[in-house]
Amino acid sequence: MMEKLLLVRERLSSIYGRYSILIQPLTRFVVMFGALLVMGRFIGFGGLVGSPIVFAAVSLIGAWLPFSLRALLVAVLALVNLFGLSLEATAAVAAVMIIMFCINYIFRPEKNYLLLLMPICFYLGIPYAPVLLVALSGSLLEMIPIAFSTILYYLVVYIGNNTAILSSASTLTMLEKIMQLVTGLIHNQEMWLMCIALSMILLVTWLVGRMRNDYARYIGMGMGIATGIMVLLVGIFALDIRLSVGMLIVGIVLSALLAFGVEFFVLPLSYLQTELVQFEDDDYYYYVKAVPKMAISRPEVQVKKLNIRKELENTSAIPNVSGLEATNELPEVKNR
Repeated sequence: MMEKLLLVRERLSSIYGRYSILIQPLTRFVVMFGALLVMGRFIGFGGLVGSPIVFAAVSLIGAWLPFSLRALLVAVLALVNLFGLSLEATAAVAAVMIIMFCINYIFRPEKNYLLLLMPICFYLGIPYAPVLLVALSGSLLEMIPIAFSTILYYLVVYIGNNTAILSSASTLTMLEKIMQLVTGLIHNQEMWLMCIALSMILLVTWLVGRMRNDYARYIGMGMGIATGIMVLLVGIFALDIRLSVGMLIVGIVLSALLAFGVEFFVLPLSYLQTELVQFEDDDYYYYVKAVPKMAISRPEVQVKKLNIRKELENTSAIPNVSGLEATNELPEVKNR
């Protein structure tokens, strides 16, 4: 079973290395288009700017842009789409986005892709998968883009659930509508519980995944998932939050399977062949733990070249080698 998985990994790696110039922009297009569709799902596809055709065109352009410009392009399109719904909602979302982009640009500008990926994962019910993978490849500062993307997602969901109030010509002033949005966001217990749970998953996975023990990365993901489940269950029952526990556990299990699968295909380590290496230089003495990557030897294919024309020429030249045998065989061939 392991050999088959490694063989699949080798083939996928070969395909990616051959067609990476097409796979990378296609992946960026899918992520950006998915983020825009999630936005349109809650805000609405009203007007020309909110149509899926415009989303596809913008995603096609954004596939060739850097991550920061891609996130900024999605933000601008979201604000333009919100403007047709409610000026107050546009002002609230713009304020959150400005703060989010400024802080994220200072600390983790290279993780702007999380601002687009996390809303998609939230919508699919698997927001824990990117957190697990980021915890093993990044630092604790990844909490910043994860928290901001979580707040932004729940803000868009809140706007989508209250479009009738925000778009109606009520007696509320603009400031009162903005305060209503801010109050609804602050008192959203599900949002804060999810922020805490994702932060705890990131923290536990990051701490355990950097230990020297064998299989520390896999143990870290497992402990991170267990911590997230505990935090979510305690929060749901303590705060009386209306969340489907069954769907929550299904999402966590799917996230864990996805994260374990990506970890295996990206960095398969063979802990059974771990070596402890020691060496020194003029200033230090080094103790190194070397863990080799799993690899499978490809079967050697021997190609034998057949020159049919040359073999036919040799076959036709056989009667000239031995005249006696050739003449004795010729009558037999004619009689046949």
